[in-house]
Amino acid sequence: MKNNRYILFGIIVAFFGTRASGQNATGLIFDDQAYSKLPRISPSLKFAEDEVPVFSLKKYCPAPGNQGQMSSCVGWAAGYAASTIAAAVRDSITDRARINNMARSALYLYNQIYEGSCDKGSLIESSLELMKAKGVCLQTEFNPRDCQVTPGSVEDARASRNKISSYCTLFEWNAGYEEKIRTVRNCIKSGKPVVVGMEIFPSFKSIGSDGIWRPLPEEVKTEGHAMCVIGYSNLTRQFELLNSWGAGFGKNGYCYVSYEDFAKYCKYAFQFTLQSADTDNSFKFNSTFYIKKLTGVDDETGDYVYERLKPVFRQDHYEYAPGQLNEGDYFKVMASDIKADNFLYIFSIKPDGSSELLFPRAARYGASVVELPIITSSKSYVEIPANPAKILRADQSGTDHLVFLFSTKEIGDMEDLASRMEEMDIPIGERLKKVFGDALVPEHEIRYSPSDMSFSGTATSGYIVPLV
Repeated sequence: MKNNRYILFGIIVAFFGTRASGQNATGLIFDDQAYSKLPRISPSLKFAEDEVPVFSLKKYCPAPGNQGQMSSCVGWAAGYAASTIAAAVRDSITDRARINNMARSALYLYNQIYEGSCDKGSLIESSLELMKAKGVCLQTEFNPRDCQVTPGSVEDARASRNKISSYCTLFEWNAGYEEKIRTVRNCIKSGKPVVVGMEIFPSFKSIGSDGIWRPLPEEVKTEGHAMCVIGYSNLTRQFELLNSWGAGFGKNGYCYVSYEDFAKYCKYAFQFTLQSADTDNSFKFNSTFYIKKLTGVDDETGDYVYERLKPVFRQDHYEYAPGQLNEGDYFKVMASDIKADNFLYIFSIKPDGSSELLFPRAARYGASVVELPIITSSKSYVEIPANPAKILRADQSGTDHLVFLFSTKEIGDMEDLASRMEEMDIPIGERLKKVFGDALVPEHEIRYSPSDMSFSGTATSGYIVPLV
């Protein structure tokens, strides 16, 4: 049984700079089935092609710590590394002393989620669920030498200041090379550290001073290890990772894994969003949406050719003129200029009254996993359908209402809410008011553009901005 007493240390006891035989513990538990059921970043979320060949969050990292002999790598990767880095990025802190002082406690997480005894590991999602529910306190506030010591009410109160609002996986555990490399690289480029679960071999524990992992072909014994990806280089074709085996490991506590080995041995990848510490309910917003209609195919490249349709603003909604989009036409729905870490929902109510959730997709409409509606980067955009080879088709004649909802909070079961609106025989604007009520930003605070489908403004109440 765990000891419910807690020990409060006034200094960081992170075993910095040590490297001792037998202290390179790991501790990640693999559960592919559980991982596959977790929320996933939507494949419709794309990133602008402003290729950055080399990028690193290293200036935001705390000094490499050492998990010692406890199987606590998950707590170190998610709490000490990723949570600390994310807060430093958010607050633009690069002073190493300040970052070390604000470093999150690895053991606040591990001591509440490990399975069985101190030599047993944990699931990455367990640490993220704990950070979402309770947060994570600082390393200086809770850093016992014993995994049996659990934090008390004082630490819980301090941890509540550092919660995350949501988290998601970046790819399926058996995804291909290109998807793994692209999604992790995009998240790093967006300023978000990535918590990963990797299969490692004995050669990983003997990485040299250059920090480069060179797996040996004859190795068969593997362990599960969680780490934090903090950078990439397209020049060397490597990811940069912050480990939890002290500054004596690898290159001053960091290691470098080739894209090929990363794609081969990285099974899990997570990103998360910090809960806003801003108590002011007001917020600025802006977003742009449009429909592009398929008009042909390029003879030379075979690529689809699209025309961006021009709508007309009608007091509280936009309309496309008759003939712009007819039954049988093919089109894509696009959204851009959306502030990072906010949420977007897109659904339609068709001429026959039925609804369809387009973003994030739901199981009812063919999604194989739960997709998260979060926008991870201001440089990203939404393209529906996600696959370039697939296109939506206007399959009914009549008026089709397309509804975009920008939100600063996760709304919940949008599929159910859209279905509720199906049953109402009143104008779409009135349906939105009935379903969302005071959650809607007041109309007088929203500036709809007369020339394209976009809005902007500053909200003093509510958190959902609609565009129909």
